[in-house]
Amino acid sequence: MHDLQAIIDGLPGIYLIVAADAEYTMVASSDERLRVTMTRREDVIGKPLFEVFSDHEPEKPSSGTATLRRSLEDVIATGQTQRLSQVCVMPSGAPKPVAAGSRSASGT
Repeated sequence: MHDLQAIIDGLPGIYLIVAADAEYTMVASSDERLRVTMTRREDVIGKPLFEVFSDHEPEKPSSGTATLRRSLEDVIATGQTQRLSQVCVMPSGAPKPVAAGSRSASGT
């Protein structure tokens, strides 16, 4: 897996490599991806993708988790790459986003 990490380290941008196993085990991540997801490599590499990252309504067919899972299944089934324009999947335990114009539980 160190070879995959070395490849990603040389690329600009946000990259994550997951195994084509049932749990989509995370095997390599770019530093930029770790920065934007506010995670540490040692906390995510080797862990199942959807154990570490989820959204607040994963059961919805239009959720980020459901969209990402469908995309990964399609890639494995067809062997064709896919590019997702935007999928919002946050680290588990991250605070729930506050809608624009509303107040958080703390009143801010």
